[in-house]
Amino acid sequence: MEIEEHISTEERIIKAAEKIFLREGYAGARMQEIANEAKINKAMLHYYFGSKKELMEKIFSAKFKEFIPKVTEALQSETTFENVLRVYIDTYIDMLMRNPYLPLFLIDTMHRNPEFLSFTQNFPGKLFAAWLQKQVDLKKIRPIKPHHLLLNMIGLCVFPILAKPMFQKVFQIEETDYQQILTERKEMVYDFVMRAIKIDDE
Repeated sequence: MEIEEHISTEERIIKAAEKIFLREGYAGARMQEIANEAKINKAMLHYYFGSKKELMEKIFSAKFKEFIPKVTEALQSETTFENVLRVYIDTYIDMLMRNPYLPLFLIDTMHRNPEFLSFTQNFPGKLFAAWLQKQVDLKKIRPIKPHHLLLNMIGLCVFPILAKPMFQKVFQIEETDYQQILTERKEMVYDFVMRAIKIDDE
């Protein structure tokens, strides 16, 4: 992950931190190493971010800043159940395609430093549960607990990212072709979920 020369200092720091955190993990990363990667001195790094914890939280929040608001907006709108699912799946897979290291990064962090998952409090869990129950009451879908639906969708979206090296090796798939497969996953995941929970029209 090369760091462009023309971007702002804060962006350079964030990109450098992503690279170091990915390689070393949170515990192993050092602020001096991040400063070196960003090609600034340590004093300048602390001017922008007072601590490693603050920098990590900034990275996580930035990655989910588009995903969570889009899902929240869809849940609060009068759009259809199908459209809400598409917004969730499409936006989530787009985020993962832009940040393919994110799932491993999150898995490592949630087990070692779960306090950094505070950004997940912004996910509209109660709103999602109420919206889902409404769909059940309207007999749009079969009864399903919200955490099971989320786990199903997350698993279907995330695993192709985690398993990418294995699948590329097994099927001899080039990078460009695998990106196309990930794009196709949007429709595949949507169709799979809908077939599992939608009540067929009589």
